[in-house]
Amino acid sequence: MKISVVLSFALLFVFFALTQSKNSKDKKGKDKQNGNGKQNGNGWKIGKWKKFLVQYGYASSMNSFSPHEIKLAVTKLRILFQFDNTTTDEDLAKFIELPRCGNKDIKEKKGKNSKRVRRYDLNPAWRKPSFTYAFEKYSSDLTVAQQHSIAAQAFQLWKNSVPELDFAHTQNVVEADIKFSFEINSHTGCAQAFDGTGPILAHAYYPEDGRVHLDDDELFTDQTSVGMNLYTVLVHEIGHALGLGHSFVSGAVMNPVYQGYNGVLTLHEDDINGMRLLYAPTTASDPTCVDQDPSLCALYNAQGYCHPDYADVMIETCPQTCNLCQ
Repeated sequence: MKISVVLSFALLFVFFALTQSKNSKDKKGKDKQNGNGKQNGNGWKIGKWKKFLVQYGYASSMNSFSPHEIKLAVTKLRILFQFDNTTTDEDLAKFIELPRCGNKDIKEKKGKNSKRVRRYDLNPAWRKPSFTYAFEKYSSDLTVAQQHSIAAQAFQLWKNSVPELDFAHTQNVVEADIKFSFEINSHTGCAQAFDGTGPILAHAYYPEDGRVHLDDDELFTDQTSVGMNLYTVLVHEIGHALGLGHSFVSGAVMNPVYQGYNGVLTLHEDDINGMRLLYAPTTASDPTCVDQDPSLCALYNAQGYCHPDYADVMIETCPQTCNLCQ
């Protein structure tokens, strides 16, 4: 799904931020609220956007939003999702409410293997190709047998494209490499809370952690478009657990936005090459660092986006144009 953004949205966002800061307090310094005890409309919008931009790595802190930082963050979002100039404010409001993975879109790069090669984001891989997995906590939406079957199918999809990988189910949760757990809200040992029946469906830790958490407030289903298809979600989160970051290629399993259920889930070339580069590099095709859309990258370059301020997103989309190949 492609959504586009009004080019002036960043400026509108700055305007709302400044006016909200000025007008959100009454003469006694208390927050203005409506009759239901909620902030006025603009305050709600700004709060939602700030939370989204910080949560997914577009901005660093809720407390340091200068006009420049707001414009920078919104521009990064526009670049990654290839937004153009036809979107309305209503489209934007819908976009940040779309079901998605809770992992960051932009994260700090660490280690020599944390790089962008072609269009897939790589983290350090596990130091082995064979893995065990277990369920620490099950969903109440599906039977245990269904969840075991869905997980096996999700792992098999990755193995079909990268035969060097092996996966085996185990009952030994302590010793398992990859652990699935259905959780709600704030959960033990995890810094990121779930949001009830909200946009965040799941999140996963990168190697060699192995934890995959799924929001148990969501309705997870099997072989239906009703609710959230567990197979689709698990394939994506397993990608993270094995070392892949988010991809911004349309149709890629590792795209952060939930892809829905259409009966047949296939891995995109982007997903396959990323996984092969981690675990079977000699079989990876076209690992060259290339632009996602050369004509769009030329436009971005002309607009000044090959500036260091945008390097963390331009390496995702236009590494060749911006001389960011590694």
